[in-house]
Amino acid sequence: MARAIGLYEEARRQGMLWTPRCLGADLAAAYSTYDLGVGTAPDGGGCVVSSSTVTQLTDRSGLGRHLVTNGVDAVPAYTMPAINGRPGAAFGGSNVLATSAFSIAQPLGFVTLFQSPASAFDLFSVMLNDPANSNQLGFYPRHNSFGDRPIIYAGGAGLAMTPSAALATSTNYLVTGIFNGTSSLGCVNGAAFQVGDAGTASMSGGFSISLNSTNVHFVGIVLDIIWFANATVDKARRIEGWTAWRSGLQNSVLDASHPYRNRPPLLGG
Repeated sequence: MARAIGLYEEARRQGMLWTPRCLGADLAAAYSTYDLGVGTAPDGGGCVVSSSTVTQLTDRSGLGRHLVTNGVDAVPAYTMPAINGRPGAAFGGSNVLATSAFSIAQPLGFVTLFQSPASAFDLFSVMLNDPANSNQLGFYPRHNSFGDRPIIYAGGAGLAMTPSAALATSTNYLVTGIFNGTSSLGCVNGAAFQVGDAGTASMSGGFSISLNSTNVHFVGIVLDIIWFANATVDKARRIEGWTAWRSGLQNSVLDASHPYRNRPPLLGG
């Protein structure tokens, strides 16, 4: 019997592995530090590293929606190893990367894999934010108006997610949000989705990591971010499974009830 960690590579070699590219036109943007390396990377590659800083997270969807400097704030640091032997982009509280404007209509979703900082998140901490949205569509790892819990937020409403307390420090997390008005969904580590109202706003200005209109910044290490259109639970679960297995973190960032806890997502099933 193949070792669990080998199931991903076996499926990949046999051409049976489901990846976000299987979303087709619904893959809106994708970023990964999996193959972060020095020098300029093509659209199909990872990132740009210069003087030990990450100056670009390349959009791997092929749509050219790269995360780059906003021309004002510092960029994140290159760190290796960051998580499970992988490199990462370390945001220290004053670092920002942002895309040019692009739009995704609701229902839209994201999946992100990151590591929390060694000290507690700020009481009002933003990680993913649409800078053109006055109601700050995005993801907050901690929000003091929602019991210090992680939330997704759009259109003036917020949806708090389990756990019911602040996220632990120095811990890997896989967080998913689906924005769909009163039917929005959010979960941490592939657990059961919390359902509620996260507002009706759609993405209209692209997004930034670590900055919103009140200049609240994120501290932590980013590994993967995927945005997708026409979001459904099935798409979200597949992305979660692929991200976790590719990182070798399926046993720590996928809930025991997750459909891909014991195997990676495959084509056709």
